[in-house]
Amino acid sequence: SLLLTLLATPVAYSLFDDACKKTPDSGVAWANLGAELLEQSKLDDARAALERAAQLPLPKPATTATNLGFVAYRTGDRPRAAAYLEKAVSLDADDGRGFL
Repeated sequence: SLLLTLLATPVAYSLFDDACKKTPDSGVAWANLGAELLEQSKLDDARAALERAAQLPLPKPATTATNLGFVAYRTGDRPRAAAYLEKAVSLDADDGRGFL
C-alpha cells in the first residue's frame, strides 16, 4: 500500500517529527518517532523520543517498553534491556516481541 511505502522511506521521519511538534502531548506521535529513529539506528534520539512517549498516555505501552528494550540492548546495556522487556511482557503478555 502507499502508506507502507511511505513509512518505509525517510519521509516517515519528517511526518512523525512534524506530528510531535504539532501534538507534543501525544504519546503515539512520540512512540512513532522513536520507533522510526530506532529503525534508522539513531539510538540516542530514539531513546529520548521513546522515553517521552512512555511518560504520556499510550494505547500500547508494551510496544514502547519493548522498543526501549531494543535501544538498550543495541547500546550494550543488557540489564536495562532486560528490565524494559520484562516490563513489556508484564504490560501485555500477548505481545510476543517482549520475548525476543
